[in-house]
Amino acid sequence: MVEGKNPDRTKADPELLRQLDTTAANAETVEAVFILRRPRGAVLPPDVVEQVTHQVLDRVQREAGRRATDVNVFRHMGSFVVAGEPSLLRLLLDQPEIEAGIANRQPGSTSLA
Repeated sequence: MVEGKNPDRTKADPELLRQLDTTAANAETVEAVFILRRPRGAVLPPDVVEQVTHQVLDRVQREAGRRATDVNVFRHMGSFVVAGEPSLLRLLLDQPEIEAGIANRQPGSTSLA
């Protein structure tokens, strides 16, 4: 595979890719944590994390024609979690502002609900 042809394969952990593939046919919701790209050695200020997150989400939601079902921004950690359809999460993985995507629910984890 040529890098750049399928950026979601290089940015996402294998469990997230498995969940996206498994739920795509049913348009079920998947939850993923996205880590924002940052300048080498720098920490993004909380207000920048919030701003970039909303810019990326707005752009992707317009392009996809669908909305995330839930979003939580981790302002001090340079990341955010999104619940949404697999096609929306794949578009997020393709964005240049995204460093990596990780499945929010990992095998063997328990639900607090």
